Amino acid sequence: MEDDRLEQPEAKKPSNADRIAKKKAQREALDNQIRQMENQEKERKRKKENHNKFLVGSVVLSEADKNPGYKRALYDLLGRALTRNADRESLGLPPLPDKKDDKKADS
Repeated sequence: MEDDRLEQPEAKKPSNADRIAKKKAQREALDNQIRQMENQEKERKRKKENHNKFLVGSVVLSEADKNPGYKRALYDLLGRALTRNADRESLGLPPLPDKKDDKKADS
């Protein structure tokens, strides 16, 4: 009985250089996936942190509205902690003196 199957040519084995290139491409794809997953995790953490800050700020401001002593203490703390005049202005705090003016006064 004759063999009806067609003989297929033997597949050529890939060279070491081809296998190396394939592995490097796989590694690059994995590195990209890892970077994407890490970025997603950072974004998730950042969103959670911002949400927590919002909640804390809401509670603190609500308490400050109800309790004048707490409000005074809060604004004293903010006055000591905030060093950017733009931040101070947004909360109604007076601007800090310009450091250049301090140096001129000392001269």
